[in-house]
Amino acid sequence: MTGKQRKQLVYWSAQLGGWGLWVAVVIMFNYLNGTFKTELVRTLVVIYLLGIAMSHVLRWYIAQREWLDMTLGQVLLRLLISSAILGGLSFSVHAFINDVLFSDLQPMLSIPGRDVFTLVQNWSVLYVLWGFGYFAYHWFVAHRREEVRNLRLEGAMRESELSMLRNQMNPHFIFNAMNSIRALIDEDPATAKQAITQLSGILRSSLLTGRKKSVPLSEELAVVRDYLALERIRFEERLNVEWNIDPATEQLYVPPMMLQTLAENAVKHGIAKLTKGGTVRISAERGEGIVLLTVANSGVLDHPVHNGNSTGIGLRNTRKRLQLLYGDQAELTIMNSNGMVTTHVSIPRKEM
Repeated sequence: MTGKQRKQLVYWSAQLGGWGLWVAVVIMFNYLNGTFKTELVRTLVVIYLLGIAMSHVLRWYIAQREWLDMTLGQVLLRLLISSAILGGLSFSVHAFINDVLFSDLQPMLSIPGRDVFTLVQNWSVLYVLWGFGYFAYHWFVAHRREEVRNLRLEGAMRESELSMLRNQMNPHFIFNAMNSIRALIDEDPATAKQAITQLSGILRSSLLTGRKKSVPLSEELAVVRDYLALERIRFEERLNVEWNIDPATEQLYVPPMMLQTLAENAVKHGIAKLTKGGTVRISAERGEGIVLLTVANSGVLDHPVHNGNSTGIGLRNTRKRLQLLYGDQAELTIMNSNGMVTTHVSIPRKEM
């Protein structure tokens, strides 16, 4: 079924059902008041068919005049006037049918003017109510359609921004790694060869996870271990790595290359600036509905932090990614603690 066919089905279902409901209410009202007569059924059948026909004419006129694109203030007066005209026309047609086909019923063309006004008014009120319902439905559908369009647009923009952030981080990592390898080529070709093998493994993982929003922590840890092994070739005994990984966290999902970025930040801004080197500590633990990742490095935070916002590019990108992926459910903080620069990342816990 096409979209147009679905709209037609909804419209005619509402038309037949709505006017049928009104007829049923009239019958029930007369029955409860003891005024129900079999002759009323014939009159209601005429009213039912006439109401469907005239309201359908009103719908056609609304479409022709493009009233659905107008505001409520612009539509209201037009709807009242159109309903009054249709009310008069409906009474005339109803009175003609009544007097021609139902000679046993009271004539309508000769009733007093006050009664004519009341019947025209009743028809007009029905069309006004019908119009309000018709406009309310279409405005509701248009509003929902706009909401869906905005959500899709927002999702596309978020995905585009995430891709841009990933692409910004990966070259940053590659350049640092290549500089490390470049320093080893003349000094130790065998070690440089080993470093290239490790780098290729990291790049392979980066390419495979580039389209993913999250990966198991075990995969992310493998990338971090390769990265730190690569950097340890460069720093030798100046780089000490300590791991404290809760095995239960390895099957939890984390954003790809996020932990690697934090480890890279710890080496670049911490260990590389210390003559005697230092320690990088990496831990992961489960919390109440969250997974807490921590990367700490020897040294002192040497750039300003305001309300947890670092000026470092890697940390800014990481914070932005967390905001895009998790909103206010994720948190990144960085602080000086016991001679270490400690970065904590808390994200919602999502298991494989």
